[in-house]
Amino acid sequence: TNGNQSDNTDDDSSSSIAATLLALASQHENTDICRAVWAVWAEWMDASLLFQQQQQQQDDNDTNDIRIVQPVVQLARFLLSQGLESLLESLGQLKSNASNNGPDDKNNGEDDDEDDDDVGQGIGDVLTILESLLEMDTTLETMPNTNNNSDDDDDNNNTLTIRRQTVTQQLARAHYGLVAWLLEQQQEDKNNNKTDDGSVSKWKDRALELLALLAPREELYQSPCPTTWNRLVKYDAAWSQTASLSSEEPRAAALKNDENDNNNDEDTTATLDGIEVLLQTVAQFRKRQPQ
Repeated sequence: TNGNQSDNTDDDSSSSIAATLLALASQHENTDICRAVWAVWAEWMDASLLFQQQQQQQDDNDTNDIRIVQPVVQLARFLLSQGLESLLESLGQLKSNASNNGPDDKNNGEDDDEDDDDVGQGIGDVLTILESLLEMDTTLETMPNTNNNSDDDDDNNNTLTIRRQTVTQQLARAHYGLVAWLLEQQQEDKNNNKTDDGSVSKWKDRALELLALLAPREELYQSPCPTTWNRLVKYDAAWSQTASLSSEEPRAAALKNDENDNNNDEDTTATLDGIEVLLQTVAQFRKRQPQ
């Protein structure tokens, strides 16, 4: 009994720390704090921490029993249910902060380079967390379900499915704009002059890697949030409307009405043709091999 009480106390402490960090990331105006929070979460969400080997002796033979580390799964579920919005919103906040530090700022030169490196690391940590969540989800799907309440996804602590939505479906919600953000990074070379420091190209490559993880998953194209790649709401446009929408259902209905309204000229500045972006990305390798 004492052991169980100790475990429950540890779980409560971990949840309290995690909740405090998420509150800092979502409410604190200092982007340095935001970067530090996601750096900690990137360490916690390392997919290599998901399993541990326990050596057991059976019939005079030593065997290694691989077990799921439940605190890691619980932290991942907590992040998905409580902090996913803050995590994805940080992609825009960190990048916007980098854009505002232009050449007219008093601190320039090496200080600007250090700031760009910090912002790049912050965005890199966010992308690392997203990759880890997808990797954990894929790995856990292959594990046998030992939960007796397998009919209820929320009671199954051995998966990252929450409210019957997989990690992919949670990440790809329209009002988060993640898929659009990943595709927008492929156009940065045209719109962003900061290519010499390597930060933009780094986001571009990481964004492609994450797209490669998302694209093959069938649930990305299924209800309740099917992703239509040739008509994606851009990241900034999605978040500018999030404040006035409590869920994606009204937003999806509005987009559907726009599609069916032939008399309404669509604002192309707020949407993105993801298929065209991918084709343009591949087109540059028609006459040269990718490095």
